[in-house]
Amino acid sequence: MRKIIKFLVSVEFFFTLFLFSGYFKEGFNMSLDLTAILLVITMILVLVKVYFSPEFNKNNLIPIYIFLLLYIFLILSLYYSPSPYSSLNKVIKFTFLTLPSFLIPLISFKGMESLKKVAISIAIISIVFALSVIPALISNSGTIGFVGSQGQYQSIGRMMGVGCIILIFYFAINKNNKVKLFGLISTLLCMVVLLGSGSRMPLISLTIVALYFFVTSFKIKNGTLFYRKELKLFSLLLLLMLPMIWFFFQKGYFVTVIYRLSVLFNEKGGGVSAIGRTDAFETAINTWKSNPLLGSGVGSFGFIQYGYDKIDYPHNILIELLMEQGLIGFSLFLILFSYVALKCFGILKTESIHYIVWVLIFLNFFLNSLVSGDINSNRMLFTAMSFVIIAYNNYVVEEINSPDHFTDGKFLLTQK
Repeated sequence: MRKIIKFLVSVEFFFTLFLFSGYFKEGFNMSLDLTAILLVITMILVLVKVYFSPEFNKNNLIPIYIFLLLYIFLILSLYYSPSPYSSLNKVIKFTFLTLPSFLIPLISFKGMESLKKVAISIAIISIVFALSVIPALISNSGTIGFVGSQGQYQSIGRMMGVGCIILIFYFAINKNNKVKLFGLISTLLCMVVLLGSGSRMPLISLTIVALYFFVTSFKIKNGTLFYRKELKLFSLLLLLMLPMIWFFFQKGYFVTVIYRLSVLFNEKGGGVSAIGRTDAFETAINTWKSNPLLGSGVGSFGFIQYGYDKIDYPHNILIELLMEQGLIGFSLFLILFSYVALKCFGILKTESIHYIVWVLIFLNFFLNSLVSGDINSNRMLFTAMSFVIIAYNNYVVEEINSPDHFTDGKFLLTQK
């Protein structure tokens, strides 16, 4: 009981609630500013934790400096942005949402123990969120339409996507049979809700992440094919889930996402939604060409697209940064991204699934950021960056001599 209470009042748990509070606000139409309340509580817990345990990993300073330079340039671009309201709104959100989403883990989290608490927190939030959506999903069965409003279905999809990754690689692929059963049932629940939400990109991102894990689970050494130990359980999980997924498909719960995927691949230009995205990309690129070094200023896309001060964005974090912050802001992000990517390659050498899962989450959020949301609504990407850095630092200190997580495959590649 003491462990449960300690977990529920931990920085990691409240930080995760803060991180996904926007999803809950959209999903449950909350009028209460839940995000602000959770941020205050999280900051208090961070201060208490840092006071009693002031250790800080100096390796975290480089990504923090790069991120702060991007933040400073974002503020400076206020002076030449044509959109006073949108630009100020964006900077304020960056200050109180995106900034703490990146900095809090790097300042206060303590290695893999903290990341384990985050994983458990994400699992709890995903399951609660999925259960709350089930009634709407049932009522929407057999009809084309989103579960929730425009913003809600995207929040549902992203939450279920990251939930599935955590539930599969932290719970379903586990030696303990009870934990494994819990992970299997919970993953199935989240997968059904994801497919029923009508959200395309979270589903596509999750599919790419799963394929990436599968492909990288094999290696060849001295003519022998090796595969990752967890691959057996991963494959078995998929086989067990297929009949249940087929059952819900037959009941008509997935008609919206099937229709939207067919539109994406069969209609010219990918349908209205995809055409709208490509038009926004074209506008942003053309605008960037007029001021390639500094960009058009933070929050300027809406003004340029519509001719008046309106909050909007090109739905691609790379193009958004290039257009609004120019080559300077884009380069700062690219340096930070490259720094994290190098850590990802380092983590992949561990072969430990509890490290690699954070690389998969980073990949998942990055893929989503390429087609939806702005820099603030994609703040989970920056959080995933910090998780990768923490996991890598922990690997360097403690896991250099970790055991090999590959085993002999059934097929041997004979060398001549």
